[in-house]
Amino acid sequence: MIVLEGLTCDKLECDEGQQCVMNLATSTPMCMDCTRPCYSATLPGVGTSYQLCGSDGRTYNDWCSIVQETCTRRVLVETLHFGPCQGQ
Repeated sequence: MIVLEGLTCDKLECDEGQQCVMNLATSTPMCMDCTRPCYSATLPGVGTSYQLCGSDGRTYNDWCSIVQETCTRRVLVETLHFGPCQGQ
């Protein structure tokens, strides 16, 4: 993952198979590989079914859903904590 300060996605060239996503927390673009298949991790005592609260305030069913949302919106969504977001 390449991160460059002071640039925007329209000025950042990513390698083949990567796309630019913005990290809104730091106002920096980064190149991310969105072509790899994503597999949900199995967590001890939880299994593969768990919820995560994303930095966009939305609750996701697993880490792969966060990655897919990041690649679709081209805005970095980070995991804030396990479990649903407050108020959901």
